[in-house]
Amino acid sequence: MSQQLDASIQMAMGDSNLTGTYAISPQITFDLTVPIQENKGLSPDTSLKIGLVLLGLSGFMLIACFFSQKHYYAPKG
Repeated sequence: MSQQLDASIQMAMGDSNLTGTYAISPQITFDLTVPIQENKGLSPDTSLKIGLVLLGLSGFMLIACFFSQKHYYAPKG
């Protein structure tokens, strides 16, 4: 089952003589109808869980990369 979204785009143009605060009335208007379809992807709960797992995995990889370096950023002396 698809739904439709009605939208309107209004455009106005000014020339190079405009300075400061001014009001422009729309010179042209486009009326659009956009079809919307139902998303059959991941549920919000599942996508949150996957995002948290990927965030934890990236943090673990960042820490592992930091500790696998031969020299650390510390003063030598």
